[in-house]
Order: sequence, then structure tokens, then C-alpha cells
Amino acid sequence: MKIKSSIHGLTPMLTPRQSGFTLIELMISMVLGLLLLASLVYVYTNSAQSFRAQSALALIQSNARYAFEIMGVDIRQTGFTGADTTPTNVVGTPSPTTLSTLIDLANPLVGYENTYPPNRNPSGCASACYRAGTDSLTVVRVDTENKYAVTAHTGTSPYTFTVSPWPTSNPPAAGEVFVAADYPTAAIF
Repeated sequence: MKIKSSIHGLTPMLTPRQSGFTLIELMISMVLGLLLLASLVYVYTNSAQSFRAQSALALIQSNARYAFEIMGVDIRQTGFTGADTTPTNVVGTPSPTTLSTLIDLANPLVGYENTYPPNRNPSGCASACYRAGTDSLTVVRVDTENKYAVTAHTGTSPYTFTVSPWPTSNPPAAGEVFVAADYPTAAIF
């Protein structure tokens, strides 16, 4: 500070102050701004990662819910044959080594841990029916979607019957197992 003399005596004379920010102040404000920006980026990336994890979990839960619903439909129909009793008349089925688990109405629901059912028919699958090292569940029941009405039958031996209308879009294939049933009785052939 300079001292200047005046008629009133000595008075201090102020020099004009520097206007603006110093380099130190600018550097500190930039560091604080970068810290704030870094914390915002951290919060955003964590919320995005959390959203992806929650979406994946929701997808898994949705798939599990769908799988249990589909399995529930089949399991509720376990042992259904269309008749009041279990069919005792098994007519002309192929070797039991290929179909024994498919027509075993005494055990209509069987689970296998870490393996597939014995006596399975691998040639009957267009793709791999069983995945190695996984559990499997065999449900024996009558397919209720493909129904054919019996239009004529003989009441004497040899017993024959005719179904109508014979399907043209999805006809039965050779080697398929059929169940003929009215309410009191049923036969597998």
C-alpha cells in the first residue's frame, strides 16, 4: 500500500485490485467438477448394470413360470387314458425295449435324476430328446388333442374298428401308440 500526502494529511492510497480468478482457484474448481462428474458416471453405470441384472432375472423367472405352467398341464393329466380304468389289453405293441416307458400305466409319472429313462426310443426323436447330465420326467397319458371317432367296429373276434375322419394334415405315423377307449374300458395298440 502506498501512502499519499494530501491536504488533510497522509492517507493510504489503494491500488486497483486484480479482477477474475487465479490459476489455483480454476484448478480447484476443475478438480471439484471432475469429482462430481465422476460420481455421476459411477451412479449411472451402476444403475445400468443393476437394470441389466434385474432384466435377466425377470427373464429367467418368466421362463421358469412358463415351463412350470406347461409341465403342470401334463402332470395334471398323468395317467389319463380316456377310460375309467387302466387299460389291461395291450395289443400288438413293438418290443418292450423301445416302448416300455411309454405304455407303463402302472407308473405314469417317473423321474430320473441326472440321466434319461431306460428303454427309451432314440430313433423316435427327430432331435435330441434328452440332454446328457440333466434330470428328466416321464409322464404317461393320452394325447387329448388328436381324437378320432370310431365309426364302425366288430363285436366279435377278430376285433376291428374304423376311425373317421382320418386326418390328412397330421396323420398318425407307423409305430405310434394308440389308445381306443370308451368310458368303462380302454385298449392300447
